Amino acid sequence: DSSSSAAGETSTSTGGEASAWPEACADIYDPEILPTFELTFSDAAWQGIEADCSEGAQNYHPVEFTYDGETVAAMARLKGNWSYDCRKYQFVISFNEEDPEARFHGLRKIVLDAPWYDHTLLHERLAFPLFESLGLPYSCANNARLMVNGEYYGLFANLERLDKEYLQRHFEEADGNLYEAGYELET
Repeated sequence: DSSSSAAGETSTSTGGEASAWPEACADIYDPEILPTFELTFSDAAWQGIEADCSEGAQNYHPVEFTYDGETVAAMARLKGNWSYDCRKYQFVISFNEEDPEARFHGLRKIVLDAPWYDHTLLHERLAFPLFESLGLPYSCANNARLMVNGEYYGLFANLERLDKEYLQRHFEEADGNLYEAGYELET
């Protein structure tokens, strides 16, 4: 029998093991750092990203992802539905598109957000610690610098994606339905 717990408290499961929920955020979300990510696209892949923006599409394109001297193959697509802005692309970087088991620092995906309606890039950084202090589920967040093909591209909110790892980090029972925008079934 399990006891209910607020975020950060200990829960004891039937097996007698103690674990803290939620689990810690991945190191790339440390609020004390400003990570620099680099995306290196081929000319064809970058042209695909540009075409996707003009068409409002979200197709994945191959990219090399570099962080702190570590480079891995990944896939990238544009982020945003109604927050598209072709003057500054937002990205979802996926490490598991070709290999479903692949992770980078424990993550399937990294979300780089810079919506037109949040010029501060601080909405999530201010709100999610409040959620955490209230014992509510929250996404890990900090800011990140982005380099694209060797040139500085901009500052972004670096946000934890709501996916299976998010559910596993927050809930002992991570199975069930996850809805996008409250109504679109994701899992």
